Amino acid sequence: MSFTKVEYRGLEVGKVGIKTSNGVIAVGATMLNFVGAGNTFAVSADGTTVDISIAGGGGSGSEILKETFNVSGTQSVFNITEGQFSTGFLEVYLNGVKLNQSDFTENPPTQFTLDVAAEAGDVVEIIGFKDRGTNTSINAELTNLNVTGIVTAGQFVGNGSRITGVIGLGTAIIHDTPVLGNIFYRNNTLSVGSTVTMDVPSAAESNVGYTHHSDLAVEDGADFIVADGDEFIADVLGIGTDTAPLTGTGGRVRADNFTNRAGNGAPTFPFGISLGGSSGINDEENDNGFITIQHVLDVSTDTTIAGSTTSTVVVKRKAVAVAATKSLILGSDCELVINTLQI
Repeated sequence: MSFTKVEYRGLEVGKVGIKTSNGVIAVGATMLNFVGAGNTFAVSADGTTVDISIAGGGGSGSEILKETFNVSGTQSVFNITEGQFSTGFLEVYLNGVKLNQSDFTENPPTQFTLDVAAEAGDVVEIIGFKDRGTNTSINAELTNLNVTGIVTAGQFVGNGSRITGVIGLGTAIIHDTPVLGNIFYRNNTLSVGSTVTMDVPSAAESNVGYTHHSDLAVEDGADFIVADGDEFIADVLGIGTDTAPLTGTGGRVRADNFTNRAGNGAPTFPFGISLGGSSGINDEENDNGFITIQHVLDVSTDTTIAGSTTSTVVVKRKAVAVAATKSLILGSDCELVINTLQI
């Protein structure tokens, strides 16, 4: 590119001017240096103006950080609050003089340290840049990855103690505080507001579904259904506590079999069972449809059965044996029927 001596808009003869929309910004420049690909030049019809377009302008691929620190005392470490920068993309100015990269240490994305501390009255200014990758494949170890979209990965490594919104061990009390970041809590009750079916995928290696909640509260009108062949375990961590009574009549849990937590015995119903319709309950061994009923019900502790003339207590066994020194006391007018099945 060559330039011809011109006299235009008050410029000195033989000088080259650089113009923007606001007017002439430089006179007598000896070099124009453009960095980037796709730059274009357009000369006006009268040959007096050259428009220069630089591809990639607008800063869409990165964000610019600017911040000023007014030093009030001896200070070498500076924490940035106005944005973040990437490694190698920070410029530091001390009282208007640009420092060499060797004069400070970067601690991206929000901190840098001066090798020689600034003094009271000094002004430290910074300009930083942070790269933004779009649809970029990165094969590197990253620190402080900030993502607003969806992250997809084959695996995540770490204890996950600072991840929020994920169902797992629980929620850290204060996620970024030593000790408390490793102490977790979780609500006792998992509420089922509408009918759902727990169906463990057939591709899973186990047919067990579980929750870390200690109580499953099925709301009125809802069903919690355990699919055929699956098992459901509540309070899988074994750290449940008693909860206050829940209001309402509740819904239904539908399953063919109920066992204890270990899956090898009968479940416990601490407040009894209310039966409706035609119900049959046995606590005996069931072998291919045959029920074995023991002959004798042993009473080995002092037992009182409350009742009245409006209630009848029945025993399906043929006899009730009260241990020596122990007592079986019936309430006023309570009726006890032994061998109620008459077998």
